[in-house]
Amino acid sequence: MSETRETTNDSAELKFRIQFPPAESHANHRFLSGGARIVEKLSPIVTVLPAQRRRTSSISSSVRGQSPRNRRDSAADNLSVPIIATGGIGDARGIAAALTLGASAVQIGTAFLRCPEAGTNPAWADGLAELEPEATMPTLAFSGRLGRAIATDYVRAAAAHGAPPPAPYPVQRALTAAMRDAGGASRDVHRMQAWAGQSAALARAEPVGQLVLRLWQEAQALLPAG
Repeated sequence: MSETRETTNDSAELKFRIQFPPAESHANHRFLSGGARIVEKLSPIVTVLPAQRRRTSSISSSVRGQSPRNRRDSAADNLSVPIIATGGIGDARGIAAALTLGASAVQIGTAFLRCPEAGTNPAWADGLAELEPEATMPTLAFSGRLGRAIATDYVRAAAAHGAPPPAPYPVQRALTAAMRDAGGASRDVHRMQAWAGQSAALARAEPVGQLVLRLWQEAQALLPAG
């Protein structure tokens, strides 16, 4: 953290997805005294509520597989820190809905993958176009850590009945490295680590600055007046 502060005047954010340091821990104190804003990525409201007692700066809350209205309304009603809505947001309607239901901001992922600045392999970027949510699936097969990817031949084979279980991270990542590198070099999406959210079809091939401006202008037009 101290090295980061020496190289930038910008604020830093630390995101914890598994286990947050105890409130009075030395690590927690160092993070906060170093000027960090701590963002916890949590889903169930029963785990979100204790975050306020850990001096968390904001909550990154995913609602995939749950009712967005119930989840975000519940979080907004019970939290005093900002809520960052995540998961399946890729257009102005999703942004406006999240803000209307109490989120302070939204986090977008897959929608940026087709932007030229992302440098996404063309086969991966093309695979996102018109990709249905059902054509994606969670998988451990690339790294041993769970992520949602395009349901390629490899991903489906890895999930098939009788397929060997993936090795723990980072062993599985090392085991698939040669395949992934070869897939990228040959632009073969079926051998690539092609992550994709369920709203991948909303991604457009346009410059990132233009994308952000367009989404925000369109979302503002949908937000309630005042």
